[in-house]
Amino acid sequence: LGMMRDRAIEIAASLRIGGRLTNREGRPLAGVPITIEGRALAPAHTDGEGRFSLGPLQPGQLTLRVALPDAEDRLVPLTIPSEHYDIVVD
Repeated sequence: LGMMRDRAIEIAASLRIGGRLTNREGRPLAGVPITIEGRALAPAHTDGEGRFSLGPLQPGQLTLRVALPDAEDRLVPLTIPSEHYDIVVD
């Protein structure tokens, strides 16, 4: 039982999240850096379709910082795990 519990903790500590960043019209936003507030992880940059991936992460609450060009950064609260991690901005 101890080995199984250790393995479950290891799996939980290595979660990755991924989603898509779009504007209100549904257009993907490419090349946008996304970071996690208070964490020393390298930023993710959205690809040509607005997709991003961050991790490894542990389950819980966190805040994403979306650094939009020519606009104020957006702070997006998230809970891990969740159904989706897509972000829509104005």
